[in-house]
Amino acid sequence: MREIHELLRQIALVSDQHVNTVARNLGVPATNVHAIGVLRNEPEGVSSTELSRALGLSPPATTALVNRLVASGHAERSTSPVDARRVLIRATPTALQHSNSQFEQVNTALDAVLADHDPEQVEAFTRMLTEIHDAFMAAGGSRPTS
Repeated sequence: MREIHELLRQIALVSDQHVNTVARNLGVPATNVHAIGVLRNEPEGVSSTELSRALGLSPPATTALVNRLVASGHAERSTSPVDARRVLIRATPTALQHSNSQFEQVNTALDAVLADHDPEQVEAFTRMLTEIHDAFMAAGGSRPTS
């Protein structure tokens, strides 16, 4: 089990390093890249409070982040169709395109690894990854720390 724990920590670290590289390539702070990651998982949008929680940022820092994302064309604000008092933040198609292109090499490498395994193994691995994700979330956060 310790080997799995260590591998998960290493994967999280390599993932953070990749995010930092993507941020440098795009000329933006890494927090912007993390924010787009959160927004891409919520196509209907998230509130500023939800984004703040997901990223572990204070409300003022989240406001500054959202302002940067909107100004750069990577996010847009809209009124919730359910509650007109609620403002939702969504990734723009441009942001999603940039994200896809920056992560394409990693996704291609992962696809190659998965292609070497039969569908049942991939399905079992997917279930385990989902359970691991849920365990991280239950342990107190959207992003694992060491």
